[in-house]
Amino acid sequence: MERRDFDYDEVISKDNLMLAWDHVRYDANDDYSPDVFGYDDVGANINDLIKTIHETLASDDYQASPLKHVEIPKNILTVRPGSVPEIKDRIVSYAILNIITPKIDQKLSDSVYSYRVKKNYEKSKSGLFDKRREIPFLKNRTLKKVAIIEEWTYGWVEFYKISKQLYQEEGYSFLSVSDISAYFENINHELLRDHLLLLLPNEQKTVNLLMEILGRWVWKSGTMRRLGRGIPQRNDVSSFLGNIFLMPLDDVLEEYSKSHDIKYIRYMDDVKVFSKSLDTAQEVLLLMNKTLRDWYLNIQGSKTELLDGEKIGKKYSLPEWMN
Repeated sequence: MERRDFDYDEVISKDNLMLAWDHVRYDANDDYSPDVFGYDDVGANINDLIKTIHETLASDDYQASPLKHVEIPKNILTVRPGSVPEIKDRIVSYAILNIITPKIDQKLSDSVYSYRVKKNYEKSKSGLFDKRREIPFLKNRTLKKVAIIEEWTYGWVEFYKISKQLYQEEGYSFLSVSDISAYFENINHELLRDHLLLLLPNEQKTVNLLMEILGRWVWKSGTMRRLGRGIPQRNDVSSFLGNIFLMPLDDVLEEYSKSHDIKYIRYMDDVKVFSKSLDTAQEVLLLMNKTLRDWYLNIQGSKTELLDGEKIGKKYSLPEWMN
C-alpha cells in the first residue's frame, strides 16, 4: 500500500483553510500595496468564503486568479515590478504550506538559516482553533504566534553570528560569496515541481494544485505568454519555495565538504562558503556556478567575491543592533 505523507483532505479542510486565513492576514503586513479594507471585508464574511473555497477545491473546480501588478519606485528614474496575489489564492497556497512545510523542513540542511519552521509550531497550531472561534479578527501579536515560520530576524542573526564565529574563532580565513541574478524571477516551474515531487513523492495532487496557482502568478511576456518561470516576492509561500529550490546546491556543497575543509551556510539565496585555502575557495566558486547553471540560474559576476582575512570582518561584521 502506498505510504502517504498526509491526506489531501487535510489540505483542503475548512479548519486548515481557516488557519491559513490567519497566516495570510499576518503575511499581508509585508504587501507591496496593503489592502486594509479588502481584508476587513473578507474577514467580515470569512466563513462564507472558506465554505466556497472548500467546495471548489473538493470538486476540483478551483481556479486561481492572476496577480495584481504594481510598480515600486527603486530610485528617482527606475521602478521594479511588484505584485499582490488575490486573498483567496493566498488562503489556498498557505493551506498547502501549512501541511507541506513541516514535512519538507525536516529535509533541509542545518546549514540553511532562512525560513525554518518554528520549533514550537505544533503547540501553537494545536491551540489555535478554539481561540479562532472566539474572535473574528486576531491581533497582530496573536497572529505572530501562529505563524509557521520563524521571524526573518531570528535566522538572519544566527546566519551572521555563525559567519563571525567561522572566520574569527575557527580559522576559516577565505570566504567565497555568490549572488544569483534575479533569483525569484528565474525560478523554473518545471524544475520546482520535479523537486517538490522528489520531496513529497506521493502527494502529486497537492503539488499540482500549488503549481497551478504559481502558474497563474507568472508575469506575462510582451506577447501575453506565461513562460513558466518566476514567483512573486514578499510573501511567505514564495519565500519558502525559494528557500527549498536551492536544496540541490546544499546537497552538492555538503558532499564537497566531505573531502574538503569548508563550512557552508545559506540564507535564502545568500550563499557563503568558508575555507582555509585559496585553491579551495576558487574551486568552490566554480562548483557553485556549475550547479546553479544546471538549475537555469546565473551567478551575478559583479557581486561574486572571494574575500580573505580582515576583508571578511569588515564587510560582513554583525550590525550593532544584532549584537
